[in-house]
Amino acid sequence: MGFIDSGIDHCRAGRWDKGVEYLRYVAAREPRGLGEAGLFLSYLGCAVARTKGRESEGLALCEQAVKVEFFQPENWANLADVLILCGRRAEAMNAIEQGRDIDSRFRRLRAIHRRLGERRPPVLRFLGRSNPLNHLLGRVRAQVSRAAIL
Repeated sequence: MGFIDSGIDHCRAGRWDKGVEYLRYVAAREPRGLGEAGLFLSYLGCAVARTKGRESEGLALCEQAVKVEFFQPENWANLADVLILCGRRAEAMNAIEQGRDIDSRFRRLRAIHRRLGERRPPVLRFLGRSNPLNHLLGRVRAQVSRAAIL
């Protein structure tokens, strides 16, 4: 088993610190030849964002990975994870949807989707989701919903 496989296996097992060591080792020695290795780029990006706090670098690597291997649901899951770290929930949901279009049964995408939860539609659908009035009414709706549950 090579360094790439070991690094990816560590990441898949949740040992991101160990995985990033292997993947960065490979990236330092093969900087040119890895531009087409989508899964490698994806896990390197996710690991760098998670362990090193370099979300923008991780995001760029994950975006490159989905360009190279758009058919790989793991790449979309890693992209969604990094987008969540960046606070870009709506884009993360889009990444999850694209990954689930490829493989609707991929467990990690399903888990990320459950963790985020379903977004309710905007209160005033004819206005955009980012409209301040929708923000205000959405907060009111959430408080009313919470009060009704209690």
